[in-house]
Amino acid sequence: MPPKKAPPLMAQIKAGVMDIIRHPAKLLPTIILSVIWMVISYLMAMGKDTAVVKWINTLTYASGGMYGGSLGAAGGIFGKAVFAAVLNTIVLSLWAGKNPFARDANGQSLMTKATNKGMAKVAPFVIGLGVSLVLYYFFNVTSSTNNVMVGVMAAIGTIQAAQSSHGIIFSTVLFIIEKVSGGRTPSSSAVRNSLMGATAGFAICVPLTYLRQPLMIVAAGSAVLLLGILLAVLGQQKKPAQA
Repeated sequence: MPPKKAPPLMAQIKAGVMDIIRHPAKLLPTIILSVIWMVISYLMAMGKDTAVVKWINTLTYASGGMYGGSLGAAGGIFGKAVFAAVLNTIVLSLWAGKNPFARDANGQSLMTKATNKGMAKVAPFVIGLGVSLVLYYFFNVTSSTNNVMVGVMAAIGTIQAAQSSHGIIFSTVLFIIEKVSGGRTPSSSAVRNSLMGATAGFAICVPLTYLRQPLMIVAAGSAVLLLGILLAVLGQQKKPAQA
């Protein structure tokens, strides 16, 4: 029997907005982070980029979107939204006494399950891996080491989404796969596997940043994404023969 389907994306967004309206204090971590971004940006613009300022800048992704032209600005805005959302979730979970990195219901390794043999199971993982490399390039167009923390936070966000099998990130991936596949609803395991692939991809991008080769990252991501799509097509073609 397939796992229980996550709530629709719009329902998740509406519930999240209503929850914030009822409990505005939940935005406090994001507000504090935004103030830090503004202060660090101001200090760096004034030339007061001391060792402490540089450290906080790197730790908080404050330089995200400040370089790389229009593409870098757009990617930085999106990256900062992801960074803030993940940080907000971690802080609120810890404040509530919950473990933000809990394992799945059976206590099993999600990464092991996501890389089981068989093209139909491996394809979502490979696709998620490729997409994450392309997204990371978007978040950090110049491959600046000052922006490396966006990869760490993105990896945390995707693994959290894979572990919970619900939430906006999980539902967004489910929605995208449904649209791309022509309305076919993927299994929860396929969505989870793609998220675990993204987790691995974002984690890989962190050390790759220090090579300072952004085009290499996006090229590798595009190639891996095409490979994942090919595996998915081949996996679908093999299903009738197995029946």
